[in-house]
Order: sequence, then structure tokens, then C-alpha cells
Amino acid sequence: MFLRGSCDGLLCITVDQDLMLLWNPATKKYRLLPPPMLSSDEIGVALCGFGFDSLNDDYKIVRAVCYDDFSLNNDDDDIGVGMEKELKVEVFTLKSGSWRLVASFPYCSHFNQMGKLVNGTVHWKATQSCSLYPVNGKYGLPLRILGFSLKEEKLFELPHPDFDGDSLLFDLGVLRECLCISCDYKGRFEMWILKEYNVSASWTKLLSMQLSEPVRTIEPVCFVDDDEIMVDYLGRRLAIFNIRDNSSRNLILPGAELFDSFYAATCVESLVSPWSTNGRA
Repeated sequence: MFLRGSCDGLLCITVDQDLMLLWNPATKKYRLLPPPMLSSDEIGVALCGFGFDSLNDDYKIVRAVCYDDFSLNNDDDDIGVGMEKELKVEVFTLKSGSWRLVASFPYCSHFNQMGKLVNGTVHWKATQSCSLYPVNGKYGLPLRILGFSLKEEKLFELPHPDFDGDSLLFDLGVLRECLCISCDYKGRFEMWILKEYNVSASWTKLLSMQLSEPVRTIEPVCFVDDDEIMVDYLGRRLAIFNIRDNSSRNLILPGAELFDSFYAATCVESLVSPWSTNGRA
């Protein structure tokens, strides 16, 4: 079971690639969705997102899929060998109660992801091809930030912070309704926030700190006060990072040890029905 998005008190959940549902944990009401048009038999990776389209007054679930078929040439120190791929995008709307194919885009992803909703747009990380190449002596992916507008149903690329020309692995998050990224940059963990949407110069560094152990994935979750941010370590534990003094502390979650992993996301209680056909009314 995977969390795929949160909006207006509704959670989008996948039980497997083909079984999805909307659930309001406050009212306990849920809705099973019809199977997507793109079957899991054809897919290696699925990107999902959920949000509200204010132009059409409708909730939408977005599913972008790509065939995960690439190989890495370990005999070549300069470049990995992969195949060019496309993301195929389909959309489900609550008003129509059905899926429809939107378009294909020349991007690829090796990550199953929960889309980050900012400015009426779902965001993922992806690459322009499935080829791999070395970064700082290790094989990494030339990642891009993609946005899918729920109003226009178009995919576009957003700028990321200037890392002195380096190509980094990073994670996306949302803090105070702004897109943010976290990454391991030159041995230090850094977190940046995009204060003005889609404006490259507005990327602002929130913190830069030395961690006691290297961690591949640390995802920002939310501010808990003016100086402290909750983060998710690989879906295995939560921690608090202080942006004023660059300190950190782990959070104790009773019962977390019973699960292999978990998803952390914000959810504000509401009475919105997963069967809604009249938008936010």
C-alpha cells in the first residue's frame, strides 16, 4: 500500500499498481477507483499525484508511467547505456469518474513517486533519458524537476538551484506551500526552498549541515515551528532539523517498528467527499 497524494483532507492510495482509492480519514468514507488505462503489466515505474483543478472545479488524479528497461555498461567509465523512453500520462477526474489518456512526454523515471502538489501543479523528479552517467565517481541520474499543471494538463520543467554545475540526486518536498528540495552536496546535507514559483533566482538555502551518517533519501515533510522542519528518512524514521542552529533530533513513533517503511505527508481534516462531483463546494 502506497500513499500517492494528499489534498483537502483526501488521501490518494494505491494498494497495487492497478487498485487505487480515495479516502477521507476524518469521515472514514472511501471510493475505489476504476482500473487505470495503463496496466501494471506494461509498467516498471509509476508516478502519481493528486490535487484540485481550480479552473474546472474538479479533483484530479494524475498517473505518469514509463517502461523501466535500461542497462548499465560497467565496462565504460564514462557513460551508462540506456534506452530513450517516454512518460505516458493519464488523468482521472472525480466529475467524470473515468480515466483518459493525456499525452506522452520525452522523460523517464526510475522512481515510484508521490507527486508534490504546489501551485495547482504536481511535481516529480525525472530524467530526459534512461541513460546513466557518473556523478562524483558514482553512477547517478541527471535529474530534472517536472511539473504537471492540473489546469492545463501540460508537463513542463522547473529550474533547480545552481550547484556549481554539478548534477545531484535530490528529493522533493513541500514547505509552507512552496516547493523545496533536499540533497547531499559535497558531503553536506542541504535543503532549498523555491520562494517564488518557477523563478530560478528565488531558490533560497534553508540549511546546510553535516550528518553523522550518509543518507540517500531525506524528504522534507513540514515546518513544525518557525525554526524546525520535520523530515522523513527513507520512510523508516522521522526527525526534526533545526534551521537556526543546524541541529537534529529523532522522533519516537510508537509502533513504527512493526512496519518495514511508511509514508509521511500532511493532511488537514475536512468533510470533502471522495465522491464529490461539485468541486470544493
